[in-house]
Amino acid sequence: MFFFVRRFFRLALRRFAGTRLDLIVLSELIEKITVGEARIENGEKIIDVTIYYQFVGAVEQSVA
Repeated sequence: MFFFVRRFFRLALRRFAGTRLDLIVLSELIEKITVGEARIENGEKIIDVTIYYQFVGAVEQSVA
Protein backbone atom coordinates (compact mmCIF):
# COMPACT_ATOMS: atom_id res chain seq x y z
CA MET A 1 0.00 0.00 0.00
CA PHE A 2 2.74 2.47 0.97
CA PHE A 3 4.54 1.84 -2.34
CA PHE A 4 1.38 2.80 -4.25
CA VAL A 5 0.97 6.00 -2.23
CA ARG A 6 4.60 7.05 -2.78
CA ARG A 7 4.29 6.32 -6.49
CA PHE A 8 1.09 8.37 -6.73
CA PHE A 9 2.81 11.29 -4.97
CA ARG A 10 5.80 11.11 -7.36
CA LEU A 11 3.41 11.17 -10.33
CA ALA A 12 1.70 14.23 -8.88
CA LEU A 13 5.08 15.96 -8.49
CA ARG A 14 6.00 15.18 -12.09
CA ARG A 15 2.70 16.60 -13.28
CA PHE A 16 3.57 19.95 -11.68
CA ALA A 17 7.31 19.99 -12.47
CA GLY A 18 8.31 23.23 -14.12
CA THR A 19 5.03 24.95 -13.26
CA ARG A 20 4.62 27.93 -11.04
CA LEU A 21 3.55 27.20 -7.47
CA ASP A 22 0.13 28.74 -7.10
CA LEU A 23 -2.87 27.99 -4.89
CA ILE A 24 -4.14 25.19 -7.16
CA VAL A 25 -0.79 23.39 -7.30
CA LEU A 26 -0.20 23.74 -3.57
CA SER A 27 -3.66 22.45 -2.72
CA GLU A 28 -2.96 19.35 -4.83
CA LEU A 29 0.35 18.64 -3.07
CA ILE A 30 -0.13 19.89 0.51
CA GLU A 31 -2.84 18.78 2.91
CA LYS A 32 -2.06 21.29 5.68
CA ILE A 33 0.73 23.26 7.37
CA THR A 34 1.02 23.71 11.13
CA VAL A 35 3.19 26.36 12.77
CA GLY A 36 4.22 25.99 16.41
CA GLU A 37 4.79 28.72 18.94
CA ALA A 38 8.08 30.59 18.75
CA ARG A 39 10.73 29.82 21.35
CA ILE A 40 14.23 31.08 22.07
CA GLU A 41 17.15 28.61 21.94
CA ASN A 42 20.75 29.78 22.27
CA GLY A 43 19.64 33.35 21.59
CA GLU A 44 17.82 32.43 18.36
CA LYS A 45 14.10 32.49 17.73
CA ILE A 46 12.97 28.99 16.65
CA ILE A 47 9.60 28.10 15.12
CA ASP A 48 8.58 24.51 14.37
CA VAL A 49 6.80 24.09 11.03
CA THR A 50 5.18 20.82 9.94
CA ILE A 51 4.04 20.32 6.35
CA TYR A 52 1.56 17.50 5.75
CA TYR A 53 1.83 16.41 2.13
CA GLN A 54 -1.01 14.66 0.34
CA PHE A 55 -0.40 10.89 0.10
CA VAL A 56 2.91 11.06 2.04
CA GLY A 57 2.36 12.55 5.48
CA ALA A 58 4.23 14.98 7.68
CA VAL A 59 7.65 16.53 7.21
CA GLU A 60 8.85 18.52 10.22
CA GLN A 61 11.26 21.43 10.07
CA SER A 62 12.55 23.93 12.63
CA VAL A 63 13.06 27.40 11.24
CA ALA A 64 15.32 30.01 12.81
